[in-house]
Amino acid sequence: MKKITFTRKQIKVSGMTALIVGVAAATSWASSGHGEVHNSWLTIDTWKTLNFAVLAIALFLLGRKPVKSFFSSRKKEIADELKDLEQKKAEAEKQLAEYQTRFNNLDQESRQIIEEYIKQGEEAKKGLSLKRKHRRKNWRTWPSGLSNRSSRQPE
Repeated sequence: MKKITFTRKQIKVSGMTALIVGVAAATSWASSGHGEVHNSWLTIDTWKTLNFAVLAIALFLLGRKPVKSFFSSRKKEIADELKDLEQKKAEAEKQLAEYQTRFNNLDQESRQIIEEYIKQGEEAKKGLSLKRKHRRKNWRTWPSGLSNRSSRQPE
């Protein structure tokens, strides 16, 4: 003889079904007047309650898989988005650290730039002084017309 075993899921479903049917039966029994039917709507209310219970169970059984798949896919999407955001956060922290080191070195870099400009200025000054010396040295070799212009007398 084969032993019949039930899974937890089957036990839960059968328990919920028994509970709903029991509540429906208890409601209809409590509203009755000890076997006397005072209201003709009582039988309609009982059938409405049972109809609702059957509908609720059917919706649960039919909608369980789509709802489960929706929430599992949503869970996966959220996990992927969190990984992406964590990666972006790590990149942003790395860039922030780089900018902080650059900011801390900014004073030193500005001093180096100023020193370079001072060197360039001194080199330019030396170059100008060499040009002046060269001009002073060779001022007599200029063309005669240029040197005598200032000494010419108007006629």
